[in-house]
Amino acid sequence: MQAIDRGNWVLLMNCHLAASWMSDLEKIVKDIPPDRVHHSFRLWLTTTPTPSFPASILQAGVKITNEPPKGIRGSLLRSFKQIDQTIFDSRVASTHTPASKGLITPTSAHSNSSSTSFYGTPNNVSSNNLQTSRSNLTSRNLTPLSTPHSVSGTINSSNSLVPVLALDKKIQPSIVNTLVYPKLVFGLCFFHALAQERSKFGPLGTNVPFKSSESDLAISLRQLETFVLFPEDGKDLTEDEVFDIPGIETLKYMVGECNYGGRVTDRWDVRVLRHTLEGVCSRKILQSNYKFSESGVYYAPEPTNYQGYLNYIKQLPLNDPPEVFGLHENADITQAMADTASFFDIIMAMQPKYQTIIGSTGDDIVMTRASEIIDLLPAQFAIDTNTITNVNLDLNSSYANSSMESILLSEMLRYNNLLTVIKNSLGEIQNAVKGLIPMNVDLERLRGEIISSQVPSLWMPHSYPTLKPLQSYIQDLCQRLTFIKNWKQNGQPKVFWIGGFFTPRNFITGVLQSYSRKYSVPIDTLRIAASVLDKETSHKLSEWEENQTAVNPMQSKIDQGTFYIKGLFMEGARWDDEENLLVESKPKELYTSLPYIAVSPQQDSNRTLSSTIDPNNANNNTFFTSYMYTC
Repeated sequence: MQAIDRGNWVLLMNCHLAASWMSDLEKIVKDIPPDRVHHSFRLWLTTTPTPSFPASILQAGVKITNEPPKGIRGSLLRSFKQIDQTIFDSRVASTHTPASKGLITPTSAHSNSSSTSFYGTPNNVSSNNLQTSRSNLTSRNLTPLSTPHSVSGTINSSNSLVPVLALDKKIQPSIVNTLVYPKLVFGLCFFHALAQERSKFGPLGTNVPFKSSESDLAISLRQLETFVLFPEDGKDLTEDEVFDIPGIETLKYMVGECNYGGRVTDRWDVRVLRHTLEGVCSRKILQSNYKFSESGVYYAPEPTNYQGYLNYIKQLPLNDPPEVFGLHENADITQAMADTASFFDIIMAMQPKYQTIIGSTGDDIVMTRASEIIDLLPAQFAIDTNTITNVNLDLNSSYANSSMESILLSEMLRYNNLLTVIKNSLGEIQNAVKGLIPMNVDLERLRGEIISSQVPSLWMPHSYPTLKPLQSYIQDLCQRLTFIKNWKQNGQPKVFWIGGFFTPRNFITGVLQSYSRKYSVPIDTLRIAASVLDKETSHKLSEWEENQTAVNPMQSKIDQGTFYIKGLFMEGARWDDEENLLVESKPKELYTSLPYIAVSPQQDSNRTLSSTIDPNNANNNTFFTSYMYTC
């Protein structure tokens, strides 16, 4: 209230981190007396997009967003426009006055004694502070990159010391400046653009989306100056020695493993990040006529001045082809479909909650669809949680004592829980529409989602992951329940529909446990081996699956612990039945089905009971990870 009376400014940062306090904030803003507010008073709030932020504050305030530009062209323009043109041109000049190392600019560019960062503004700090910092580095057994004759430093925006190393003798690394430096600067900016834009392709781009910031690029450019720009002891290089600069490998490690790689949690995303960095910021970029893409549109221009690089960037296409990311042309279709779905989700969220649709009110639609769903869903599975004698097992099967019956019990329990949630919620919404019970927030949200044919968010904590609309979701659920019902009544299926499992990983665990119990082998020493069946074998297996009286052509392998699965689909590649290998997808063919797959446990000599299997360890060659789409 003091700020309101005195006309001060109030800044509340990172409101998304205090979601529980947002309701109090909304009340505080609502209760501000208009006649008491000083004309200079301002309330600033910062937050990331979050549902917990009060909509009333958004509607009453002025919104300012800061988002990275879309597309490689926009990202490159933004990165280069943050670079000081004078410093860049002085770096690539043919002659130099006493040059500096790190963040110090040539004295010819700035007559004062202040230091200027490549991404920053002039700052001064005493050399004693920097010397203390270097002493601390040495005390931690960290060897300085070089031993300069004089040192200085800067203070960054967070008031932390940024070492700046300067040489007091004149050096003129003309080859490095005119050839290596501008190309590597462009390569780092291009890599930054790729890292930002790759996530727009969804799972095709990254397994786990991550965000990179301008500070990642800024520190990478500073490291470029430290590791590459100035050779050791100020020695100039010949054209032949340029390609053997050891600092390039150091720069790649710092950028790929620390600056950007430190934000990546998935080991396969780390592998893609390294490969991308190798393609656009390595010794390859120093070669003449080296292209970033097969079409030749994207490349590092021959060394020129600052304006020359801007001119090249401005003529790049607005829409980025997938080839520059190393992706198939179908990825562009996937991205467009995702953008369209997101756009329509926003439109549906903006629709009024109470409206008449083709002569029917929203309540009529809710009542009709709720009744249809309840009629379609079967009854729950009858389960005795103490025993599962009601499960029909094939006693003559070699897997009568396997753990697959436990997997079946687990699946039935999960589906029973989901059926209970769906039927209870639909019954409650019907009673609320009739006026028998009050309409609360959850039921109001359920009502809107049923009208818009979305899977209710009330069901998702109890459901398997899905991207389907409501009608398709119910049909898929009925198919899954039929699969589990047939397994319960007719015994273990000949071929498992992997998409019918609530949690497919449990099936893999059951396969390992079955083999372990049958052959008395420690499960920790087993791994899963999967092989795609050829066209002829898949045809025989399909005939056996459809004909109950046919002779099983795979009986010997089944007796040895092999299971057969179906229902896997691929995105980004397809299976060639003739060559029996993965090949590129056909144009406009986004998803392709896989043939039958044989899954069998195998003993791994590299595994021991005491070994620790870490799925996030890139050096662990014994861990088996599979990514698959089920339907």
